[in-house]
Amino acid sequence: MASLLQFLQTLGDVTVVQLVIYLIAGRLILRRLSGGLREALFAGLNLAGYYFFFVRSADIAYSHVFVAYGGLVAVQFLTLRLFAGQPNWKTWIAFYTPIAFLVLIRYVPARVLPNLTGHSNEWLFHHPDLSFAPFFVGL
Repeated sequence: MASLLQFLQTLGDVTVVQLVIYLIAGRLILRRLSGGLREALFAGLNLAGYYFFFVRSADIAYSHVFVAYGGLVAVQFLTLRLFAGQPNWKTWIAFYTPIAFLVLIRYVPARVLPNLTGHSNEWLFHHPDLSFAPFFVGL
């Protein structure tokens, strides 16, 4: 019970009612719908929930993290659709894509990003120990 209370305190201005609404919406989507519509709506609900519960109340600079998160989800979805089940080495692309993203996000420090992009990022300069891993659910 204490860990649940600690979790709720970390959410800041998110209330239990908002969490319950999110859970009920997910349950209804999974129970009442089927096929591609169900998958699309559930993915949309999860992206909206990720933004609402983790990104929205954080520093405005983390909105860029949300865009990157959505891009990573899209790339992983496309590699899964394009390469999974292929009879040759292409299957491994679908397998290793999420692992590669996990390693990059978890272990490569954010301070190398200005060097990769070729232009300085003042915000990262002032936050040299920043890690994006906490904003990527499941890492």
